[in-house]
Amino acid sequence: MTALLGRNRKAIDMSWIQDRKVISGVCDKGGVGKTTLISSLGAALAAAGFTVLIIDANKQGNVSQDLGIPQAVDEAGEPVFINEIPVFGDYGAALARSIVNGEPLAPIAVPGRDNLYLCTGGPEFTRVKRTLASVGENQAPTLLAVSLRPVVDQFDYVLIDSPPEDEEMMKLVLASSRWVICPTKTDSSSILGLTTVSATYKVIREEYNPYVELLGSFIFGTLMQDDGKPLQERLDMHQQIMGDEGVACPHGVPFVERVAISIRDYGRPVTELEEKAIAERWPTQEINSITRVARAWLKVINFFRYELDCRVVGHRPGAVDRIELEMDENDNVIAITPVYAAHLIEAGEAESA
Repeated sequence: MTALLGRNRKAIDMSWIQDRKVISGVCDKGGVGKTTLISSLGAALAAAGFTVLIIDANKQGNVSQDLGIPQAVDEAGEPVFINEIPVFGDYGAALARSIVNGEPLAPIAVPGRDNLYLCTGGPEFTRVKRTLASVGENQAPTLLAVSLRPVVDQFDYVLIDSPPEDEEMMKLVLASSRWVICPTKTDSSSILGLTTVSATYKVIREEYNPYVELLGSFIFGTLMQDDGKPLQERLDMHQQIMGDEGVACPHGVPFVERVAISIRDYGRPVTELEEKAIAERWPTQEINSITRVARAWLKVINFFRYELDCRVVGHRPGAVDRIELEMDENDNVIAITPVYAAHLIEAGEAESA
């Protein structure tokens, strides 16, 4: 299947997405780390020199907070709220107009960050939800893909943050994605969220976007160590749900409330927050918490970066076994190294021989 019904029921060819790195964070459950994943990955890729577009398809607009976009103010200089939700950027108006009315996407350059662009989310994004209900199931999932197509060639990566617990919006995001990462927690509701994503993505692949693939999942909000037995039991469950289509990341990410608050208070992804905390000599205990969370995210982000690179060149899921961090004498990260799966290592040794 290479075509689908787009805006005004005109057939569009989805083959354009086949060679694009369009990655979405999706889970049918809130509070599992989707936004932190997308913000942190986007900032890291942009810092590495890649041109990155983030699409915040969420009415809360939290990507803007993570990246330090200032809250909107009115003529009197007072912070703007809509339905008690703080407004950042343009509160999702431009992105909503593109999806609803067909206007060109108009990403903004994220202040102070080279190579990083954002289509902000926010309360205005509720217009999209109403539109999806009015245009019908045949057309609704295609609207974001139609908006994205004219600009996708301007970016090395496009990252999409998906709202939780909304099947129509999930379909909208999945139909616009090439690769899907599903964060979860360890509770049964999160496991159900992964099950829902896995099932919905298969429907989207069959009916709308034949190129979308499940890159994998990871566990967020756990205090377990990478080698903990409970974590491994959940990872095995993830792998069973995804089958051979995605890979369960072996690295978990802890949740620390104070760190999560600081990320949005200071508008910095956690790896950058660590630099700020050390430079400003925050309390040692707080720095240690930030460092622990930052290094966990470094492992997860780079696990999926290297796994994606392997998938792009044709390797089957599970090419990356784990990520190792190399430290200097001051315990600073100086190298991030992927450890590949045994079958790739053996193949490389055979070729070199």
